[in-house]
Amino acid sequence: NFIILFFARRRWIRFSFALDKKMLRYLLVEAWPMGVSIIFVFIYFKMDSIILSVMKGVEAVGIYNSAYKIFENLIVFPAIFIGLVIPLLSKLYLEDKERFKKLFQKTQDALVIGATPLVCGGIVLSGSILNLVAGKDFVVAQESFVFLLGALFFVFVANLYGAVVIILKKQKTATFVYALGAVFNFIANLYFIKQYSYTGAAMVTLATELLVTSLLFLIVVKEIGYKPSFGHYKKVMYC
Repeated sequence: NFIILFFARRRWIRFSFALDKKMLRYLLVEAWPMGVSIIFVFIYFKMDSIILSVMKGVEAVGIYNSAYKIFENLIVFPAIFIGLVIPLLSKLYLEDKERFKKLFQKTQDALVIGATPLVCGGIVLSGSILNLVAGKDFVVAQESFVFLLGALFFVFVANLYGAVVIILKKQKTATFVYALGAVFNFIANLYFIKQYSYTGAAMVTLATELLVTSLLFLIVVKEIGYKPSFGHYKKVMYC
């Protein structure tokens, strides 16, 4: 894809490659907290499977992953959506704070409205979904899947807050949030997996996402001086 685009662009624009050390230094300084944050996120996304394999064996991991793989595929959608909105959010934050707040609210609305039927429908059909995707032997992961769907709701919203934190240039603060999430996830998994096996791992995933989302929300609200509305979501829940 890169090669095709590289040669095709010559019809419209010509450029050459060069190393801009000043820009490279600036990008590294700005980006390293995001890189560290990604590592912490990766840790608390994978820690449960590692601890589960040590404490309960590969069979428990297989059952848990039948639900977790569905969860992993679903979290791609809010990330794609936020990736499209970030440039406009960033532009408005610099140029028009009021329009930024309105777009922030609308983006949150879209994420909540998108996540609610997905999560609620998934909970109702959780057994059937696992049977369809993984087979009847993995329906035992239904309870774990329900907890993971609860975590999915917070992942949807957290994508927005995580993006706004970057726009606000609070990447370093966010790194501590993700680090706290990783530490909490590790400690909680040691207890809950021992007590509840793969269901405990799913419970910890839900708790971790709730913790991280809440902290990111507090950072954003404090910095922009605006608290998004949640009251009108009752209509979505009733539907």
